[in-house]
Amino acid sequence: MNSNNFYKAFLPWLVLLFLLVTDLFFSRESGWYFPNFFNTQSIPEWFGEFRFPRVLSAVFAGMALSISGLVLQTLFRNPLAGPYLTGITPGASFAIALLLLGVPAGIQHPVLQNLGITGAGMAGGILVLLLQLYIHKKRGGIFTLLLTGVMFGYLLSAGSEILQTLASAGQVKSFVMWGMGNFDRVKMEQLNWFLPLILFGIAWIYLLRFQLDAWIPGDMYAQNAGISVPKLRFKIILIAGILAGSTTALCGPIGFVGLAAPHLARILGNTGTHHKLMLPTMLWGAILCLAADILAHHLFKDITLNVNAICAIIGAPVVLYVLLRNKFGNQ
Repeated sequence: MNSNNFYKAFLPWLVLLFLLVTDLFFSRESGWYFPNFFNTQSIPEWFGEFRFPRVLSAVFAGMALSISGLVLQTLFRNPLAGPYLTGITPGASFAIALLLLGVPAGIQHPVLQNLGITGAGMAGGILVLLLQLYIHKKRGGIFTLLLTGVMFGYLLSAGSEILQTLASAGQVKSFVMWGMGNFDRVKMEQLNWFLPLILFGIAWIYLLRFQLDAWIPGDMYAQNAGISVPKLRFKIILIAGILAGSTTALCGPIGFVGLAAPHLARILGNTGTHHKLMLPTMLWGAILCLAADILAHHLFKDITLNVNAICAIIGAPVVLYVLLRNKFGNQ
């Protein structure tokens, strides 16, 4: 391995390690703090109850969103495909709004609430993704995906706003807090069901990596290789819905990570095959979410910013780069 390839291979690991240590052990108020993990009694409650779940959810949310973005770009054959523009995030958000705002008394039991929100997020995301895929098949193109994605976002956001006007003040507060898109509210109890779900989805995509590589040249090539394209397409839709829908349910809507991370992995890794892209894509997804979380908590004193807003600031230049690189040719 030459020095250039060595640098590209280990750069995301080094960046991820630095951000992990910073997000876990650095505080704006008191600076660096390293608890004694060999003496569990000395570990502060705030670290185990708040800091550790927040950082862990940021890492796995970034991995889930980025890998779903990678396979969605293959599914749509469009560099702008991601959980938001393909409709998963808006669909999941609207389905969760129906659950949180449409049920008069709400769901009080924590387990049922987590299951209901997760199921609604995945179902809503998959349904809108299927509709977006249908439109894309009728009239494909980079700008078709962009415009229909924005249209779905506005339409479903309008539906959520109508539901908010009809809901009680308590329900609206709960939904607004969820919709801010942050990792602060995640508890270890929620991670107990979130992490296995994410690991299941990632493992499933890993098993499909060579089929996805064979599908890159087109449907005919994949069929000649003995791959059932309709079955593969269905699996991708299901996995992307599970990963992005469950992440949206847990953390709220987080945009641009699923779009930006695969492109960062391609640009810095000089590869386009899935079996080589999967790991760096997940690493860059985790890096983006950790960086956004650190900036959200430390950029301004006494103010915690919206992680979704930070991700948008990071991801918007990537969208512009992709558009300029395509030279507006695929319309």
